[in-house]
Amino acid sequence: MFSFTLFVATTLQAASAPKNIALMPAKGQGVDSVYALALDEKIKGELTATGAYRVLERARMDEILKEQGLQQSGACDASGCLVQAGRLLGVDQMVGGTLAKVGNTFVASLSLVDVESGQIIASVDASVPASSDSLLQRAPRELVYKLRLASDTTFAHLQTQAAQVAASELRASQNRTHKVMAWSLAGGALVFAGVAAFFHTDAQKKFDRSDVYYAQYKAANTTSGAVAARASAQDQLDKGNRSQLVRNFAAATSLLCLGFSIKFFL
Repeated sequence: MFSFTLFVATTLQAASAPKNIALMPAKGQGVDSVYALALDEKIKGELTATGAYRVLERARMDEILKEQGLQQSGACDASGCLVQAGRLLGVDQMVGGTLAKVGNTFVASLSLVDVESGQIIASVDASVPASSDSLLQRAPRELVYKLRLASDTTFAHLQTQAAQVAASELRASQNRTHKVMAWSLAGGALVFAGVAAFFHTDAQKKFDRSDVYYAQYKAANTTSGAVAARASAQDQLDKGNRSQLVRNFAAATSLLCLGFSIKFFL
């Protein structure tokens, strides 16, 4: 887990410096301009929150464009317009968007344009229910997430790489667990092997005693002596059989532990 966290932190630190960008007003299509303006502010907040962008303040942007004589008639969402505005503003990238209402759904889109090359880096969209909560809460997050995912190579691969590191950490953790279990089972196998050896010896001793008592029974000169010797022989035989049962159980358990131990080692 530590190395996974370290990987994420290192990857984020290695990411490129924040891009200087400007967000042009969204072009509303059949929607109240209030919604478009509110969406702009929310998108600006989401872009800033990523830490990947430095967004030019709207007032400063309007001031510069006015000073440079760029006449704006409504919103600017075409790539050519965005590039022209971006060069005047001195930013790395420009963001333009649209907002439309289709039935009971708001459809918002964003385009990210590289000012130097004039190329469209990414175009994304989001569809949400036609409510102010959905438009101002869900749509901005979804749009900015998709924009970063489509445009930032480091961010795009971070999830995949993080998943790979997490999987590697999980495998390493499982391997450590397997080794602990393998050694524990190996220890258990030795213990049960020792128990089996003890009861094997114990059973053999009792069988030997039973043989001795049986010989005494055969050689007894009196009935009482024969009965006592026979009872002792049977008692030792029964105890020997019980010791054998314990030995067999311990031996089987030892083999089972050994088998699982080998499996976990492999």
